[in-house]
Amino acid sequence: MKQTEETKLFDEQHAGRYDREFAAVAPLKDAMHLITRFVLADAPANARVLCVGAGTGAELRYLAALFPDWTFTAVDPTAAMLRRCHEACDKAGILARCRFHEGTLDTLEDETPYDVATSVLVSHFILERSARVAFFAEIARRLRPGGRLVSADICADTAGADFDGLFGVWQNMHRFLGKNEAEVTGMLPMLREKVAILSQEEIAALMVEGGFSQPVPLYQAMMMRAWSARRAGGR
Repeated sequence: MKQTEETKLFDEQHAGRYDREFAAVAPLKDAMHLITRFVLADAPANARVLCVGAGTGAELRYLAALFPDWTFTAVDPTAAMLRRCHEACDKAGILARCRFHEGTLDTLEDETPYDVATSVLVSHFILERSARVAFFAEIARRLRPGGRLVSADICADTAGADFDGLFGVWQNMHRFLGKNEAEVTGMLPMLREKVAILSQEEIAALMVEGGFSQPVPLYQAMMMRAWSARRAGGR
């Protein structure tokens, strides 16, 4: 996976306000974290966890609080976001269980297989289909056979009959978050330029092509969806 739009979008200024900007809709994230807990309940007691596109480390810190013997590798191509992640992990008292890698996943020098991987709102920034398949394939390569991935992305069938209604609710969320009307009405062209919005079936196909089992849909909040899948070749 090469450099993506993610590094352009999440500069120092954006990294500093990222969590505050979405604090008003934190229950959506909290629900996904709770479901992630249920999905990973059967992971090893000393699981090694790979957080791809770790951002400010929200899911990392949530899982670290629940599973005190898990260790984490946070990978993010954006220095500003990774610094915020490091600071938050330090404040949470979990630095000894974490390592941090600035760069894309293919530059991580670690061949020891992981038990679990997370990729939350990351792969939709990869616009080319082949590169997105390669992204999932690189995650699969880092997991032990049967290792579990929890992945979430912006997802919708933009040609579907229900898309206008779905997107209208998405726009209302951004109005609630304080976006002005010009930003809200211009949101769809901006998303289409910066994000690869695919249907659930298309994203599942990418993951399978990248080396995972058929993904299990776990969660939907408007245009945000999450799945669980295992690396092919194991339970």
